[in-house]
Amino acid sequence: MDILALFEKFDVDDRKPDIIFDAPFLGEVALALPCMSFWIESFLFLALQACFNVLVATAMYTLIFRNRGTSQAYIIGYGILCPSVLYLPFILVPIFDIQNVALLLCLCGGMPAVLFFRCLETMHGTLPVFATESYLNFVAYNAFTLQFTFHPETNQPNKVTLSELISRIVLFLRVFVECSLLYNLLLPRGYILFDRKPIESLIDLYRWQHIANNFVMALLTSRLLEAGSIGLGILASFCFGLSISGFNDNPIFGSTSVSDFWGKRWNKIIEMTLRRGVYRPLRNAGLSVSFAAFVTFMASGLLHEFELVMMTLRGGTGMKPYVPSFGPQFFFFAWNGLMLMGEHAFAQAPLFVWIGKHVPRPIRTFLILMLVLPVSHLFTDEYIASGFYSDAAVGFPKMHYLGRRSPSVKS
Repeated sequence: MDILALFEKFDVDDRKPDIIFDAPFLGEVALALPCMSFWIESFLFLALQACFNVLVATAMYTLIFRNRGTSQAYIIGYGILCPSVLYLPFILVPIFDIQNVALLLCLCGGMPAVLFFRCLETMHGTLPVFATESYLNFVAYNAFTLQFTFHPETNQPNKVTLSELISRIVLFLRVFVECSLLYNLLLPRGYILFDRKPIESLIDLYRWQHIANNFVMALLTSRLLEAGSIGLGILASFCFGLSISGFNDNPIFGSTSVSDFWGKRWNKIIEMTLRRGVYRPLRNAGLSVSFAAFVTFMASGLLHEFELVMMTLRGGTGMKPYVPSFGPQFFFFAWNGLMLMGEHAFAQAPLFVWIGKHVPRPIRTFLILMLVLPVSHLFTDEYIASGFYSDAAVGFPKMHYLGRRSPSVKS
């Protein structure tokens, strides 16, 4: 029996309505339930990724960590392990014949996004303390894209509590509903809610339609990543009995500065990976805070450009092959790196000190979004084109408006 035949492809969302009901004031609505097998398969691919990560982590521990600081460690790290980690997805995706971009990222997304930079951490001695305590801690730190939490005193993984599980399940349900509503609002419209015109001038970046389109896509991206990380994290906690760290911390509605948005709230797993793998080695080498931060953003841009290359590996579908447009992702992160450098340069300027003390938090959040949203389409457009959002949609309910039922005619 071919074990690969057990995996569904999810290359086309061909779900049929499971429920048809009358919605007040609207009429008939058809509802297709989410594919639970998609969530199960996502978790299986994530677990499979963890198995490969354990093998790589064992090699890092044996060949680099035990010989850290030596020329041998750098030669093996930069010459063998780092290139191997980047090449591994090109081997695995064809083997598993993955035809869904979201599942592709579940299997391979963490290899360049996490393992590559963890290798840099190991070489340059910027690992967290708990990861250096033992081989098992080192492997646990590197094995999962979703990060286990460790006790700061004992340096051992934290056990998940019942109250934590319940709170995360409640949070997942809320985020799941929000993501479902956004999908059913945006997917039928091709992810363009308002009229979209070509960007021909700086003013066009601040057209309210452009800002609104970018806002809802940023919100969908945030909620989708949260739903995936929380949902799969709950499954991981059930399986291993360990606590999983959070992914996002309300970046769109709670950020008060560029550094707050990127450094504390958005995708905290990748942020900490880049911090330890790029920023801290550069700071240890004597680079300034601002320049090290800017280079870290450029590294993030290159990482996301590489993710686009990985998405081209999606095979077997009847869709037109995805051809990435290189450059926009890198420019998006370079732009935000420049904004962070500007924040560091003018943080103590009287105007910005006054804003920080007297301007209400919601207004400061709005001002930060006005620095990010005008160019955020440079990030989301490629993920739309690759099919990522549409491929992930099978994990959420799909509604279709049928219209008002015609009144029956009495004879």
